[in-house]
Amino acid sequence: MSKIVVNVRVTVDPSDREAFRAAAIENANGANNNEPGCQLFSVGQSKDDENVFVIYEIYDDEAALEAHREMPHYKSAIGKIRQLKTETSLTVCSFVA
Repeated sequence: MSKIVVNVRVTVDPSDREAFRAAAIENANGANNNEPGCQLFSVGQSKDDENVFVIYEIYDDEAALEAHREMPHYKSAIGKIRQLKTETSLTVCSFVA
């Protein structure tokens, strides 16, 4: 099975920046601390535009990614994020090298 990489770029409304940041960190902490199939979940904030965040995730396989989407921390964070004004670009990849 191939590892799965998820790359998310999110631009948030300045008024929602701190709420997004908190929800993204909640999700990252939950994934990193409670999901054996999650190898990495990191949240970065652009140095050039504080309203732009990049989330980078690595999972053992598709099953681990699906398990992540069923976790309470994911559901809590995504519920909060969906209430915010954001523009999101999502890319899901499998390792090739």
